[in-house]
Order: sequence, then structure tokens, then C-alpha cells
Amino acid sequence: MGTKQAKALRGIYVIGEMSDTKIPLVMIHGLNSDPLIWRYLTMAVMNDEWLNERYQIWHVLYPSGQPPLYSAMKIRRELDALLDTIDNPVITREAVFIGHSLGGLITKLLTVSSGDAFWDTTFAVSPEQVEKSISEDIRDTFFFEPRFKTNTVFYLDTPHKGSALAASAIGYIGSSLVQIPYELKNMFVGLLDEKGVDIVQSDMQSYLTDTKFKSLDSLKPGHPLMNTLYPMRIQGKAYSIIGSKKETECEKREVCLLLTDGVVTYESADIPEALERLIVVSKHNSFKSPDAVSFILKHL
Repeated sequence: MGTKQAKALRGIYVIGEMSDTKIPLVMIHGLNSDPLIWRYLTMAVMNDEWLNERYQIWHVLYPSGQPPLYSAMKIRRELDALLDTIDNPVITREAVFIGHSLGGLITKLLTVSSGDAFWDTTFAVSPEQVEKSISEDIRDTFFFEPRFKTNTVFYLDTPHKGSALAASAIGYIGSSLVQIPYELKNMFVGLLDEKGVDIVQSDMQSYLTDTKFKSLDSLKPGHPLMNTLYPMRIQGKAYSIIGSKKETECEKREVCLLLTDGVVTYESADIPEALERLIVVSKHNSFKSPDAVSFILKHL
């Protein structure tokens, strides 16, 4: 799906009837993708009588070329709007999030508490020092809380430590096709014009002043904001599904670290807080793996 089409159709789509009691099962696609990738998992849930009675499926569609923090801010607002239509506060008690690749990073941003961490990574001044100059978009991008009290997260092929592919020639070609919205390009202009670029941390200045806002920039290994996100713990429990082009078993970590799905390495996809991890045969498409679908169903 193209950027213009994704922007026009962006939103959260409830599959079937909306319920004020069923647990939301929120599925978030990755880069250059769309919710159709979830057809295998969606049908598996809907065809299971017990799961279908317990969960309602919400597909998220968003323009994936934008940076994770910005996309998460937009999706958070869309979640708020959807939750406002449900006349039962119990709906915010629990949710399950399933994110593929970039969608996994956005999933994490929807299930952690930001504190001042992302602000401090980006700016050299406290928010109080520039409070009157901070727009609502900036505030909602850097300061947030989970919308659900308890979260279960499934990460699929997620580059928690970045992906070298984002820095490759292929990455730059893909990045050149991304259209950044006007509101994102100009989000920091007023603040920097008024306060000067010195309020931005030195290693973040190029991302804000040169408008390097594309998601591929954020996915490069070592990006300051992704480094800040990595050690954060979600408000709930997490599982990891890790893709490998061939082997699906590795007893020693040094052997596991050799695995890759061609886009994301085992080292980047693995996280220490995962309660369980599953390696499946995948070329960065573990969402279609029967083993991955069975693993998710088992842990719902």
C-alpha cells in the first residue's frame, strides 16, 4: 500500500463487531506493509470458538515511513478516540499487542511509560524551561503512558537494536520513496526558531534540523531514541518470535547470534525480558509461519 493511500485510510479497524467486554487484540504491521499480513492469525483466532469469545481483533493501518515515536503518538490518539466510543471502563483493563518489525517497536512505545527519557535524549533543556513553546504534538510524542493497565506483547521479527539494512543502499532507496507529512516536517520549527538549536542534544541535532524523520533513519543501529527505548520494560509481559532463514534451534547463544531472517538479526530481535522466545523459518515474514501463529494462540 502506498504512502498516500495509507495516510488516507489510516486508523484502527475493528474486525467484526465491536465489543465493550472482549479483550482488544491489536495487530500492527511493519514497514511498507498493511494489515493484510495478519490474515493467517486473524482467521485462526476467529475460527477458535473460545478465543473468538474472549478477544476482539483491531487492525492498525498507518503510513509506515514516519518515525516510530510519531507513529505511536498518532496511534495513541486513535486508540483514545476508539476507547471513548466504548461505554465501559473495563475495556482498558487488558490488551494484547502483536507487532511485526517496525510495528513491534511501535507496539513497545504503546506499552511503556515514557517518563522524561525520550525528552532528555533529544533535548538539552528541561521541558519546564520551554514549556510555553512546546506544541501539543511535541508533548504527546515525548510524554505518554500505556492506554491499558496490563499488556501482553508479541514481537515478530522486531529490530530492537536496529537493522543494518536501514543503513544499506536498499534502505536509502526505500527511504527516498517516503513522503513526510507537512505537520511532521514543521513540528520543531517554531521551537527551534524561538529557542535555538543548542537546546537539542548534539547527537540528535541532525535528526531535527535536517528533518531526518523517516522511519528508516530511526531503524539504523545506534539511533539515540531507539537506544533509549531498548532497556525500557513494558507494562505487562512480552514474548519474542525471531525469524531465521534456515536453523530454528540453537543451544548456545554464540550460535544463536549467527541467525538472521535477512533483515533483522537474532541479536537485534532478542530481548532479555521475553518470557519465551520462538525461532521460526522466516525471510522477515514470520507473521505467516504456522508455528508462529500456533505459538501466539497458545499464549493468549
